[in-house]
Amino acid sequence: MRNSTRNKIFILLGGLVLFTLSIFGGLRIYDLTHPYQAKYFTALGYDQNEVEIILSQEDSVKAEILEQAYLPNITKHMTIEHYTDLIQLGYTDVETEILLGLESDRLRFVLENNYDVNILNWIQMETFIPSRYQRYLKAQVNEPNLNNVQLFEWVNTDRDRAFYTEIQASFPELGKLMLVNKYHALAEDFVPHELVTISPYGQVKLENTAAEAFKQLAFDAKDDGYIIVGISGYRSYQTQASLYQRYVNEDGKQVADTYSARAGHSEHQTGLAIDVASNDPNILTFEQSKSFDWMIEHAHEYGFILRYPKGKEQITGYKYEPWHYRYVGIDVASELIKSGMTFDEYAAVSILD
Repeated sequence: MRNSTRNKIFILLGGLVLFTLSIFGGLRIYDLTHPYQAKYFTALGYDQNEVEIILSQEDSVKAEILEQAYLPNITKHMTIEHYTDLIQLGYTDVETEILLGLESDRLRFVLENNYDVNILNWIQMETFIPSRYQRYLKAQVNEPNLNNVQLFEWVNTDRDRAFYTEIQASFPELGKLMLVNKYHALAEDFVPHELVTISPYGQVKLENTAAEAFKQLAFDAKDDGYIIVGISGYRSYQTQASLYQRYVNEDGKQVADTYSARAGHSEHQTGLAIDVASNDPNILTFEQSKSFDWMIEHAHEYGFILRYPKGKEQITGYKYEPWHYRYVGIDVASELIKSGMTFDEYAAVSILD
């Protein structure tokens, strides 16, 4: 009887041992077949929210995480596109957050280049043109006294190149927004489609839209008690060539280039530019007239801008000309008044690039 009871006890104990071993063995097998458990990621230092994100990833990703030390901001790596790319380039978490807020084309530029503190500082500025990045770097060395705003202004308007070099064709198809300067030229045979006389406010011709805008401007100025008349408007390529040569004969090419355009490079050939005067037909006295003050205050309301302003001589390449106005349309003229940009700067940032 005792032996029977003892045997039952041994059998029961043996069963318990086998059951316990099977449990631990099963757990061991589970560990071997399911190595991506929360506890392993917790052991690396990840919090509960991070672990949940990790466990939702593919096994290959989880394996990669287990093979390395704790990775800060892993949730961002897992959920934000290009976050990892920027971190790997060398940008900090704070810098990466800033860069991720960029427009897609600018972010693409950052991703395609190595880490550069200049990129971080420049890419957030509205006047930064990615395609001119290497030129900015070169100009930064050649013109060390320029701040970032001046640097962009310098390169965007091609002033890092000598005047009348690397000349590009102007784009007449841009209409009132075509750029003509010392780097952009019109063809010899270019003539505006529709030229009309601005009579009774002068006998010169302008492109039709510009002419109508100027006539309205002059009419309203007269209604306010100010006289504004057009003295010089459209000029052909040949006329500009003769005029420039006359100035060269009088003052030499270096001086002539500061106040007269070479043929093909004159805004007057566009039919969108006009030189104005008041009661005195001499344009050189226009700045001393009350009509000049009226123009400065109201010209943009009709789509005209002072094309060669004071203080921008190094950018435009011309002396200050208080009598020379260019038609660009009301929207752009108003924007230029607000920003303080020259048309050269605006065209580089908003039209050509």
